[in-house]
Amino acid sequence: TANAISLAGSFAEATQAIDNYQSCVCEETEKQMADEISDVIMCMLTLSAEMGINIEQAILNCLEKNRKRARAKYEADKNYFH
Repeated sequence: TANAISLAGSFAEATQAIDNYQSCVCEETEKQMADEISDVIMCMLTLSAEMGINIEQAILNCLEKNRKRARAKYEADKNYFH
């Protein structure tokens, strides 16, 4: 779809902005990063809406999955070091 192509372009621009940011942390690169991150988020929100994805629920599910993963890693590390 057109949004998938737009998203790919936004990711490419965001990747370039990240490279620039890592080379020079300054007001100009921070603004560029904010612009590119905003573009990616807007494309993702549009794409998820077109696909009928409840993005709020998807984010909550992802947060829970990551919380469980972090907890399991913490428990494994705790057992390893004791």
